[in-house]
Amino acid sequence: MSAEFALIERYFAQLGNGYPAVVLGIGDDAAVVQPPDGQELTMSTDTLLAGVHFPHAAPPELLAWRALQVNLSDLAAMGAEPLAFTLALSLPAIDDQWLRPFAAGLAACAKNSGIPLVGGDTTSGSLAITITVLGSVPRGQALTRAGARAGDGIYVDGTLGDGAAALHLLTQGSLQDSPALQQRFYQPEVNLPLGVALRSLAHAAIDVSDGLLADLGHVLSASSVGAELQLTALPVSEASRAAASNLAQSQLWSLTGGDDYRLCFTMPPEHEQQLSEQGYELNRIGTVSTEPGIRLYEGAVEKPLPERTGYEHFGHQ
Repeated sequence: MSAEFALIERYFAQLGNGYPAVVLGIGDDAAVVQPPDGQELTMSTDTLLAGVHFPHAAPPELLAWRALQVNLSDLAAMGAEPLAFTLALSLPAIDDQWLRPFAAGLAACAKNSGIPLVGGDTTSGSLAITITVLGSVPRGQALTRAGARAGDGIYVDGTLGDGAAALHLLTQGSLQDSPALQQRFYQPEVNLPLGVALRSLAHAAIDVSDGLLADLGHVLSASSVGAELQLTALPVSEASRAAASNLAQSQLWSLTGGDDYRLCFTMPPEHEQQLSEQGYELNRIGTVSTEPGIRLYEGAVEKPLPERTGYEHFGHQ
């Protein structure tokens, strides 16, 4: 058995067992996955690079959680349910002390979300983790970025700015001093059940990965509408406030920081009570308008938008 196949067999083969959607999993040229009847397939891929998306010394068990969760967040934003995932792993060397906790973290996260590993690839190189998730959604019911309508409320579930606050502490070497922010960075909460519930209620949705202004901007552009946001309505955690030098800093993190993996969605306000009664945390932060672009207000006073609206994958950040 080659080193690659031995690695896969030792650390990852068991992550695909016991799932009815998996017709043929790890061990052949390709996996065979069967979506439920009447369902469409959704797919999303993300790559995390050492030194770019996470520090080289990141705890491997927590890193595995982050790698899978950021992909599952895309499924939640589409209203999809997890079906299967693949893993492409580039490693400088086969290191049992790194691989064992990484595989354990991946197994725990996969079990938590009910998603099997069905294949992938391993290769020698700089540390990089690429995960592709497959999900299923009833035919014609996938949430998209298009569809937001004037008069819709704009909502997020949970707090914003925690990812940027965590990254700030990480660059300072003090992330371990804030367990709440460390968890938000490495184990972001992904609300898959809310995504499913929104299929029949929301008009448009996206996950906040690059920054609220940038990601909401994608929704507005796809829907040919605009938005009015209230600064005072931005949900900011106590941990983020503590990490910020002032209120303006925490608000900026909430608007542009990214790495929150919260759902941002638009829907008629009359659906708020229904979701609240089901136990979902909703924070209304603004309203969809007919005039293109985003306008930011503090009370009745319009405020200038930040020069940078979110993370830029190429070029200056």
